[in-house]
Amino acid sequence: MDLDQAARTLGQTLAASPEFRELTTREKAYAGDAAAQKLVKDAQEAGARLQALQSAGKKIDASEARKLVEMQANLDACTVVQKLVAAQKAYDALVQKVNGMVQKSVEEHRKTT
Repeated sequence: MDLDQAARTLGQTLAASPEFRELTTREKAYAGDAAAQKLVKDAQEAGARLQALQSAGKKIDASEARKLVEMQANLDACTVVQKLVAAQKAYDALVQKVNGMVQKSVEEHRKTT
């Protein structure tokens, strides 16, 4: 088996994994939920504002801090977002595990050559 074929087989195996199936299910649920998308967009914009304030050496005022706390609470309460994040983490852990196994195999081969 050549490297391209092995990579395709690995990709197919990853795509058939429960972690990948869960991820795609959660991505579809998120794509169909406008409210969840708005929560994430608003949080990203708030994060950018916060970073800009910090970069400029400015402090966050009380009303902005309250908005951030409320936004985080809304994100924490949104099951669509939370399940998507959990699925992303699980799939990332799987990919990292596979990467570690590949690296270990390469290192073991290096020792024998």
